[in-house]
Amino acid sequence: MIEAVIFDMDGLLIDSEPLWQEAQFDAFKKVGIKLNKELCLQTMGWRVDKVVEHWHNKYPWENYTKKEIEDGISKNVVSLIRKKAYLVQVLNMSLIM
Repeated sequence: MIEAVIFDMDGLLIDSEPLWQEAQFDAFKKVGIKLNKELCLQTMGWRVDKVVEHWHNKYPWENYTKKEIEDGISKNVVSLIRKKAYLVQVLNMSLIM
């Protein structure tokens, strides 16, 4: 008998990848980097600090710290999830079972 089920929110409960991309677009625009979906695919699934490090190594900037960009992405994605996220259909089916 199943006693508990653990759901990983990111990608299972909600489709957050487009929201992560949007948060990255906004953050990196501040430092002069214009990301697009194809560029975001290069770092999809990476930790935020590694994403920021990657783009800083490729296109160095000086007007913000890497930590400020990391924090901006994290805070923005939380805000976007609260505003725009929707439950993935699979979750709805699993809750019925």
